[in-house]
Amino acid sequence: MTLLLAFFFVILALVALFPPFLVMLGGYSGSFVERYESFLGENGGTFVSIGTVFLVSGLAVWAAAITNSATDRREVYGRKMQAALQKSQFRQRWIDDLRDALAVFIADISNETTDYETSGRNLNQILLRLPMHEDEAKEVAKALQQLMNAMRDPEQNESMKAKARTHAVYSAQKFLKREWGTLKKELDSAEGIEFK
Repeated sequence: MTLLLAFFFVILALVALFPPFLVMLGGYSGSFVERYESFLGENGGTFVSIGTVFLVSGLAVWAAAITNSATDRREVYGRKMQAALQKSQFRQRWIDDLRDALAVFIADISNETTDYETSGRNLNQILLRLPMHEDEAKEVAKALQQLMNAMRDPEQNESMKAKARTHAVYSAQKFLKREWGTLKKELDSAEGIEFK
């Protein structure tokens, strides 16, 4: 757009200079070519100066347009890269917090002197962090609830409690591994953002 505008102003300047040029040519005798040669012979330096001004102005506008375009592309690239990295940092913090909460809950609930009120609060914190619209998150929630129920039930033997604990750990590990994979893909896609 800027280049088109610069071209328009150059044409406008040439159109504005053309009538005075014709009037000045009228002051010379002979054919058009003879009058033109006489005029250029007397005023050639002036035309070179005017031409230089137009050329330098045109080049300045062109250079400014290219610089602005490159700056805009660099800013867009920077914003995309920053957004992708920020999103990845948030995801990594969420994964770390979820992993820590899972470890605390599983260790706490596995303790024989467990305070079930605290364990219930820890479980709720985990459930609030899980994206419950995903099947794997639902599987983790179900395994953790089964672990809590198994540990609370005095009728459950140690083998059943160990099986529930193993299932909860396995479900949590599977979910966290998938989330780490998603994080890695986000980081890879951030590296793949092209500078255009």
